[in-house]
Amino acid sequence: GPDPTAAASAQIQLVRGEVASITADKGGMSRVVLKDAAAAKVCSDTAEVDKFDGTSLESMRIIYKQSCVDSPATKNAPLLVSTVEVAKIKPGALVVATTNGTKGAIVRVVVGDKVVQLGADRLANTSGDPLTK
Repeated sequence: GPDPTAAASAQIQLVRGEVASITADKGGMSRVVLKDAAAAKVCSDTAEVDKFDGTSLESMRIIYKQSCVDSPATKNAPLLVSTVEVAKIKPGALVVATTNGTKGAIVRVVVGDKVVQLGADRLANTSGDPLTK
């Protein structure tokens, strides 16, 4: 028979963006506003060889020609997520979330070059060698 989860999963989208603001809403929820994504150029390798890079046969690699298309700017709708999930998130953090159009769930939060949160779980901030502590 048909997969009953297929219709539900088709409505779930993955959104990425930089947090512009977070405001408290009712019922233990918070409204997360993401900055709109800017227009960009999206490139991918083709099957056509452009050149070879390297000085010897062992270090040589193939560089393929690229095909590029313009990706228009996209408008991000605000997300309604549990306040627990965004308790430690500040504007400027990069967020990956799932959404059904209005309600969402935080998947990952990146600050700088470090993943600081997975779902609602915040990761410990560690530095140095953990075996010497």
